[in-house]
Amino acid sequence: MLSIQRLDVYQRAIEFLALVGDIAGELPKGHAERSDQLVRAAESVVRAALLDIMKLRRVVATEKYEYGIRVLESVVAMLTKMI
Repeated sequence: MLSIQRLDVYQRAIEFLALVGDIAGELPKGHAERSDQLVRAAESVVRAALLDIMKLRRVVATEKYEYGIRVLESVVAMLTKMI
């Protein structure tokens, strides 16, 4: 797990994004533009975490997600050593 994923604010932002997905899916016809704006706004809070967004939306396989997180952890570790 990346250090950012451990933050309470990050966890709440992901929780809000999940809620927004439910709300957007329940909006009546004629509200597509509002739905899109709401989803975009919620995603913008965690835009640096697109891999988690894709996991939440079930558009990335678990194996690919877990591999991606491991790769990102190694990249962060290497970049941290460079500082």
